[in-house]
Amino acid sequence: MSTGDKIALISLVFTVVTTIGVIFLAYAALAQAARPNITARLLSTDRLQCDMESTHVFELINLGHWYGSPMAVDVTVYCDFPREFELRELRYGSIQEHANTEIKAGAGGTLYLKAKGLKLSRHDTGEEVHVIAKAPATPGDYRIRVTAYSSNDAHFSKEFVLTCRYAALEGADEPATSLSDPLP
Repeated sequence: MSTGDKIALISLVFTVVTTIGVIFLAYAALAQAARPNITARLLSTDRLQCDMESTHVFELINLGHWYGSPMAVDVTVYCDFPREFELRELRYGSIQEHANTEIKAGAGGTLYLKAKGLKLSRHDTGEEVHVIAKAPATPGDYRIRVTAYSSNDAHFSKEFVLTCRYAALEGADEPATSLSDPLP
């Protein structure tokens, strides 16, 4: 092996080791800069009977990222409902032990209830927020917005559409409770 070949081999090894080191440092920097990635989904039905009280269940989840999954701490959740709903109470916590009945005016003519102090981990089950409200007396589609912020820079906003309909004359005393039991 000539001296030129030895220099080329050493140069190749040095380049590979340097590249691996740079990739590791870039990944470590990306993982350290990661913010929580939270979202919500509606667990209860999106079909309501007009003028009936129901519980709307939202699950908040920390999805994380492929490169890092920091915990979302001190999450504050706002559940905005149109004024046609008669909001009663918001419950949250592992066994719904925390309650909030302080209804406030929100943006765009909505009313909202707020949950504070939630913690969301990627490898844990989500946190449920239950909103008890009386459905509007008028049938139609109503937009509900769930917005959340955390002290470590996580934020999201998601809209859900709830459909309110009159109960059928036959079986009107049995409210629809799931999508598999739709209103007529």
